[in-house]
Amino acid sequence: MAIKNVLITTGTTFTVPSDFGSFISAEAIGGGGGAFYAGGGGGAYSKSTSITGLSANQTLYVRIGAGGARTPTAGGDTWLNTSNVAPTLSSTGVLAKGGAVTSAQDTNSVGGAAASGVGDVKYSGGAGGRGANLINGGGGGAGGPNGNAAAGGNRNPLSNSTGGGGGGGGNGGGSVGGVGSAIAGGAGGNNSTGTGSGAGATAASAAVVGSNGGGGGGGFSTTNTSGRNGGAGNEWTLTAGGTAGSGGGGGGSSNTTGSGGNGGLYGAGGGGWYNVGGAGAQGAILFTYNDNVATANSNFFLMFN
Repeated sequence: MAIKNVLITTGTTFTVPSDFGSFISAEAIGGGGGAFYAGGGGGAYSKSTSITGLSANQTLYVRIGAGGARTPTAGGDTWLNTSNVAPTLSSTGVLAKGGAVTSAQDTNSVGGAAASGVGDVKYSGGAGGRGANLINGGGGGAGGPNGNAAAGGNRNPLSNSTGGGGGGGGNGGGSVGGVGSAIAGGAGGNNSTGTGSGAGATAASAAVVGSNGGGGGGGFSTTNTSGRNGGAGNEWTLTAGGTAGSGGGGGGSSNTTGSGGNGGLYGAGGGGWYNVGGAGAQGAILFTYNDNVATANSNFFLMFN
């Protein structure tokens, strides 16, 4: 017997694998919000360990929360259930809320709320940082298995038209994005292990893209104005190979020539821009189970007892 997992990022149904032996967990990350002045809110995280009555080849129903577009648009909810409706009980499924977005100036976007999710473990997405006029906030990180996500950094508080945009927030368990200043964009927040931050921009250099669930750096003034993308998460080690997890928020932009960074996969909010902000990242589901394959040791035990 071995532990296996399947990452679900598309479709409306999921077939329980044919080698299914027993259920371990289903984890969900909601979609991140798209951005406007403020960065988009990050999607929440939920985990259910108590879904009952599952069997090999059974059809389950899923919805993958879409990332909010650059219009701005809120992120969608992500869920898995034994029936074709959003779950209300952790004994039948799991649900994580998407991140919100606001079009108001100097107002934070709200991250997906843990209290509105369904699961045995629940964490909230990070809020999007405040923005106004030409200087904009960073996107919130996505909630993840290591905790609540961090908020995106706010714009330069001294001016609505010059200075740095806020850095994107780190993923679940990470740190808040840096506030933009009169001389630099805010640095992206660290991820949950304290690494992966994207540096903010200065007049001499562009901001840095986030990595491993860290937030993207914010843009600065009239040069190097774009915020950078948040980093993809890496908390989950996949049976099929590679890693995935909750993403870091995109960095906020400054001036009309820049753009907000996109939220990192999965579930992070986009960085703000006064015209068209960064896009939020889509959600995802991780289904984990014990397979039904007997090991050599178990076969030996059966032969001689």
